[in-house]
Amino acid sequence: MEQTYYINPEKIIKIVNRMENLKFAGLEVSDGSHVVIDIEFKGINPDAREAGYTFVNKKQYIAAEVLKKAKIRFSRTSAEVVDSNLIRLTIYPPEDTSFGIE
Repeated sequence: MEQTYYINPEKIIKIVNRMENLKFAGLEVSDGSHVVIDIEFKGINPDAREAGYTFVNKKQYIAAEVLKKAKIRFSRTSAEVVDSNLIRLTIYPPEDTSFGIE
């Protein structure tokens, strides 16, 4: 029997916006099989190579902090840099669970 785990978008927005140099950029729930959270890294010069390396190195830390603070249950995640200052965090639910929005 499948359960639905509800995500509170306002909670995620507050968590991301309170983190240093981060800004919430978007949330998408598909058919319940995954959630996508876009997070913008503020104050980064897209042309600066060093800033880009720092951003890439921080993506896993940022993803872990968002998941921990939002208390989202998951089976697996992926965090990828999709633009010079944007991380796309994809979260997949545990087995026999789907995601929904509160």
